[in-house]
Amino acid sequence: MSFFTSLTGLNAATTQLSVTSNNIANAGTTGFKRSRSDFGDIFATSPLQKASTVVGQGTALKQVTQEFSQGNIELSGNSLDLAVTGEGFFPIKSSDGQNLFTRNGSFLLDEQNTVVNSAGQFLRVASVDSLGKADFQADLVPLTIAPSTVGQAIATSQIDLAINFPAESLPLTQLNDANVETVKPFNPNDPTTYAKSAAVTIFDENGNDFLLTFFYRRVEVASSTDPFNKWQTHIVLDGEEITPGLGQATSADGTPLFVDKYGTIIPETELPVINERQIAQKYILDDLADATVSTPATASGEKLGLEYLDGNDGVNFAPVVPSINLTFDDEELANVGTHSVTVGTPTTPSTVFDDITSDVITTTPNHGYKTGDQVTFNAQGNAAHGTGLTDGDTYYVIYLSDTTFSLASSADNAEDGTALSITDVATNLTMTFDSAPELAVSAGHGLETGDRVVYNANGGTVANGLIDGATYYAISSDSESVDSDGITDDTVRLARTYADAVAGTGIQFSGGNASQSLDFSEIVTLTMSLPDGTEEVVSSVRPATASIDILETADIEADDRISITLTDEDSTSRTFTTAALEADAEVADIIAALNTASAATSLVFTDVTSNVVTATGHGYQTGDQVVFNAHGDSSHGTTLTDGSTYYIIRSSDDTFKIATSYANAVAGTATPMTAPSAYGAFTFDSVEGRGEYVFSASTDVNGDVDKASRIVITRADGKNFKIAQGDDHSLSGDAAVHENISSSSATLSTTATAFTINGKTLDSTVTVSELASVLNAGAIGTSYSVDLSATASNTLTVSRADGSNFTVTTSRIPNSTSDMISIAGVAVAEGDTTSLTTTGSAAADLSAAFDLTIDEDPNEPLETDSITIDLSALADPANTGVHGSDIAELMTKEINRQLGDQRYFDLSSDANRQFRMTFKADRSSDDPVQVVDVYIPSGSAYTETALSAEIERQLQAATGTSIEVSYNRASKGFVFLTQDDRSQLTITNVPESASLSGSAVPNTLFGLNNLSADYTLDSRGRYPSEVIANGEQIVESAQQRFGIVVEFDSDDTGGRFTISSGTTGDSSGIRIDNISDAAAELFGFNPTGDESANLEAVAVDLPTAVRGVASTPAKVFGRQVGINPDETFFVDDSTNQFTVTVDNVTETFKLPVGTYSLPRFREALENRINAMEDSRGNSISGVSVTFDQDNEIFTFTTGTTGNSAFLQISGPARYGLENIDSNAGQTVTYRSPVVDRASNGDPILVAKIDGVYEEFTESGTTLPSLPDEYPDFDQDPEYRPLFLDKGELTFDTAGNLISPIDGISLNNVVIGGSGNTLNIDIDYAGSTQFSGDFSVNSQGQNGQPNGSLVSVDIADDGLVTASYSNGTQDLKGKIVLATFSTPNGLRQLGDSTFLESNESGAPTLGEPGGAGFGTIRAGARERANVDLTSELVDLITAQRNFQANAKAIETSSTLTSTIINIRS
Repeated sequence: MSFFTSLTGLNAATTQLSVTSNNIANAGTTGFKRSRSDFGDIFATSPLQKASTVVGQGTALKQVTQEFSQGNIELSGNSLDLAVTGEGFFPIKSSDGQNLFTRNGSFLLDEQNTVVNSAGQFLRVASVDSLGKADFQADLVPLTIAPSTVGQAIATSQIDLAINFPAESLPLTQLNDANVETVKPFNPNDPTTYAKSAAVTIFDENGNDFLLTFFYRRVEVASSTDPFNKWQTHIVLDGEEITPGLGQATSADGTPLFVDKYGTIIPETELPVINERQIAQKYILDDLADATVSTPATASGEKLGLEYLDGNDGVNFAPVVPSINLTFDDEELANVGTHSVTVGTPTTPSTVFDDITSDVITTTPNHGYKTGDQVTFNAQGNAAHGTGLTDGDTYYVIYLSDTTFSLASSADNAEDGTALSITDVATNLTMTFDSAPELAVSAGHGLETGDRVVYNANGGTVANGLIDGATYYAISSDSESVDSDGITDDTVRLARTYADAVAGTGIQFSGGNASQSLDFSEIVTLTMSLPDGTEEVVSSVRPATASIDILETADIEADDRISITLTDEDSTSRTFTTAALEADAEVADIIAALNTASAATSLVFTDVTSNVVTATGHGYQTGDQVVFNAHGDSSHGTTLTDGSTYYIIRSSDDTFKIATSYANAVAGTATPMTAPSAYGAFTFDSVEGRGEYVFSASTDVNGDVDKASRIVITRADGKNFKIAQGDDHSLSGDAAVHENISSSSATLSTTATAFTINGKTLDSTVTVSELASVLNAGAIGTSYSVDLSATASNTLTVSRADGSNFTVTTSRIPNSTSDMISIAGVAVAEGDTTSLTTTGSAAADLSAAFDLTIDEDPNEPLETDSITIDLSALADPANTGVHGSDIAELMTKEINRQLGDQRYFDLSSDANRQFRMTFKADRSSDDPVQVVDVYIPSGSAYTETALSAEIERQLQAATGTSIEVSYNRASKGFVFLTQDDRSQLTITNVPESASLSGSAVPNTLFGLNNLSADYTLDSRGRYPSEVIANGEQIVESAQQRFGIVVEFDSDDTGGRFTISSGTTGDSSGIRIDNISDAAAELFGFNPTGDESANLEAVAVDLPTAVRGVASTPAKVFGRQVGINPDETFFVDDSTNQFTVTVDNVTETFKLPVGTYSLPRFREALENRINAMEDSRGNSISGVSVTFDQDNEIFTFTTGTTGNSAFLQISGPARYGLENIDSNAGQTVTYRSPVVDRASNGDPILVAKIDGVYEEFTESGTTLPSLPDEYPDFDQDPEYRPLFLDKGELTFDTAGNLISPIDGISLNNVVIGGSGNTLNIDIDYAGSTQFSGDFSVNSQGQNGQPNGSLVSVDIADDGLVTASYSNGTQDLKGKIVLATFSTPNGLRQLGDSTFLESNESGAPTLGEPGGAGFGTIRAGARERANVDLTSELVDLITAQRNFQANAKAIETSSTLTSTIINIRS
């Protein structure tokens, strides 16, 4: 057995020798991996054997294992050689298609330009894209590297040139035949025609090269008007100059540019979609017309004469005021006083009528009635009269003739002629029409209907129904058939009130004595008449008035009373006490009760039965006081005491009882009263009422009650009076009476107030000056004024301010005078009328001068309203001899106001429509002031003029003096100018007692911002608070226009008025129509004249510019605000002041102190800015104030536009308005594009053909005509493409290239004899114009010829790049590596190649350097990993093993032989 054991050892040694010998043999093989032999021992055992006795049987070869350790890397100099460091094999493929793997990276190109190894196995690589990214999803492909690029030549399509053009270079010029310096024409053979040249080699598609030469010459130097430097490029190929292609101008980012008719350049990205088949005329960027200032639309009138020119007479707009002088005899004036007319006892007229036919009543003799007279039908007890009239009823006469009349049911129907239907009665002898009693008066008494008279019994018997010393009103008994002057010469009737007198309602009375009289204060009355019959009366008497307020009427309890004592200037006192008031009495009921107490009532009763007195329609209420008047008959038998005061207990409208005290009256406890001895001779008279005072509600101009709690007290005779509380005054709770004579409106007390001061009347010692004062006061509210003449003594001048001619009738002259008045030296009598004045001339009526329409959209004409322009303001008295330029300035101001953002005053709240003023005739005197409470009727649309007029009306009516009220836009408030410089006015809030709302509230609209506000007006009639209109805008925002200008264009022969829109451009428009005759004459706006067409300039939309583009406003941006925009904030005196300049108007103003929200603050600031106006009448309109919520800043924009628009704001920093920049508007210029023309003058057309602009002409002579599929050219589109001059380079003054951004194009350039064409874009990006030499800083082109392989580069990541002689590089693929999970399982095939097996597993592919993959190195090879020293040691070891095993065999053989020999 030992032999065989040794034999296995000998075999193992032999195997080891073989493996080692193989390693040593391949020590120089590229990529070889050494092998190692592995052996195992052999044992043969059985289960029954004892392990310790078993002997091994030798060794056996288990496996030969390759070691894949790294071999050394050596450089080879072959760029295709590859070496792997780390894990991985090169994938290769055999000729028979087997996929193999190797570490041997020795590769070369075969005849098919494929990379292979020495065995012809080709290298497999991954395909890559243009960026070198490998595609591992696709199959690996052989790596092929072409030796040349034949067929891949690239024609030049792009040339890049970066050149510095010397800034010092100037245009090369010459003098032409006209001796004008011009740029020399270009000649490539003449160096004096260009500055520099440069050449670039280009290639055609076959790779042939050509020389392209560029010549440059300066053609324009930048100037102030054209800040561009221009160079012209000339390009020569083969001796021929090439014309560059049509190049569209572009923006800095390369966006194509278009131009509109105004020369506005717009990038294509900002345009609507452009029709690709659009045809336009050709426009060159550098050929836009010179800048033209945009103009507004204008309308002008006809030429006017020399009088309008400065230095001539001028034109008169003011009225010429006519006047009449009345001279008074001062001695006769001294006789003016109280006149007394003896009237005797009354008679009661009773008219017997003869016949009634067809509603007409006939009388014989004359009836003596006039239309409106009242008559009572008296059937004289004939119940069956059959007339259809009611016995005892009152009717109204309709005068037909002196002997005929009809009847009406009311005064209005009588005036209208509406007659009652009356049953015909053929004859009548008993029935009558009765009138109120009449008093016979002597001729020339001078009384007219409505005259105030005092009944005087003169110590005799008092007429029943009248009260001695009481005031009544005359009813003239004038018939329409006689005395047409309205003055009767025979009789008068008496009425209790003025209203009754006018209505013809007389009172019933009888008896009296033969000496009784009617006394009256003599007056002077003038009646002024216009030619059309319009009359206005001025009288020397003006009523005295005062008012009281009854507050908290809800606290009035039943049986309360109001008692008022009125004392006149003669110290005559009257106390008026109401009847018992009902609980919660209405003010109207109180007025009625006071009028009952103040009336001069003498009640004749007709029956007394069971203490009940019958007096039809007595008019009394329980608690009214009366005096029993027996008229001197001591035997009246009534049980009442003559002259004693009693109290009424009202039973019905016609009956009452009598009580001895107020308490008994309200308790219903009557005093006994028996029937008198006879009826008709006894009366119940007013206790204090004598008819001097009338109580009425406070009403506005429309007759509506303006303050429910107010009672107005009037004394018609003009005597001033004072007010006190009467002794019987008794009100419950908080109910109270407040007087309005003192400025505090104190509660009425027993201490009298001051006297009223507004009453005017003549006393017995009248002077002409006093008469002038009284008549002037009487003229308040009329169209006339009566003034003391400044030139003639004892003379009054009556004038009419509006220039209308008039007459004066001396309607009333005191009876006690003779020849008191004379005109032009001729005495006039009562009723005389002067001749019509002839010197007056009314101002031209310019209230509707013309209609003005500004900037009307012709496509939407209904969207713009015309505004009727009111130029009445030109009729100011100062506007005499006005010249054209001044007229234009005045018109400009008025038109801009009326078309601007004027607002109404909104007085719909009670707080804003009430204030109190006091008036004092002489501020230095101790006289009391007069209190005037102004209550403006509620309304939200008051204009400045209307509101001023209403305030003026109330002040004049209350004070009886001329107070002119106007709104001053410069001072932002109302101005109150008194007739006398010595007068003084104050303004304050109304106290609580006088407030419309019943509580004390400040009037913030009128600047009375707190309850204590109390201002004394200065000498100019102003107070230091602003009043800013707070209502809606008068003209809607969409219709407002700003900046309208009226100019007077003149020469030596006259001039014309021109009105210009406030905006410029083609969209502006103006039209003047509906022109009044006055405007046509004064301004030359003649709608039927030869130049009427000039009265309109419409907005236009044409292909070419007419007036240009719209001017822009001034706009100012604030800084970020320091307040929270979402919260309210308080504005105090330290944060409410602003200084604003708009256009040419500057103001510093303050907003009212208070709490604001941001929207309210913005609105207040905007309104206040737009209220600005300077002392010359220049006003501001249309400024908008907006708040940017995102950026939290205020923005201000003017309504006006153009160069004259200016805006500057300065305000507190908290609003972001401190130190912010001002801004001006702009009148925009425009540069109309100029059409480029062909050599024959035809306009050049451009159209896009296949995406490229080409040039055409309609004629097709010098350039091609348009293709048939394109429409004929009609007009330019709104936006036209903009082109560059062919070959031109433009630099700005800083030397930067600004065009062409996209370079220059050469289209269809024919090169060489082959007929090939090239399209080349030349890019000058990076070119400059700096000082220094001409230099080509860089140049390049993208063409290339065919090229030969120069080198192959294999990157560390395996990317294979082939480089060729023409400069191209080609990415060929990416070398990949394969790894295996068990490399030792690979099957060796020789030549350092391996085949995958089941043991090795499938290969994993990846990029060199990737995770799990080694790296590669090109131009190097991996040597075998055999270590010869180690291998030699292994070889010696194997040799010794062999020797030892051989010796063992030998020994075993010897032993065996010995044993055999022994056995043998």
